Amino acid sequence: IINNNDLEHDVNVMVRFHAKESDMFLYWIPDEGNDEKQLAFIEKGSSYQESTHPGHVFKVYHAYDPDIHETFNIHGQYGESQDIHVEL
Repeated sequence: IINNNDLEHDVNVMVRFHAKESDMFLYWIPDEGNDEKQLAFIEKGSSYQESTHPGHVFKVYHAYDPDIHETFNIHGQYGESQDIHVEL
């Protein structure tokens, strides 16, 4: 049986997405690869923080042109944090 004492202190990876050049939408892509889940609208110059797990995939869309997008795969270790600066 696992209890709280068996778990690492921080069991997530903290990720911050920074919208450097434009407004954007942030989506999480489930392991099944379908039905993207919208997480946030991030205004230019702002950021959004998400607690996640290694291997999770996120997709960022330009707010005014959905044909412009970029995909990010999280490679951090549990307890780490990552800053992702997005230029769309």
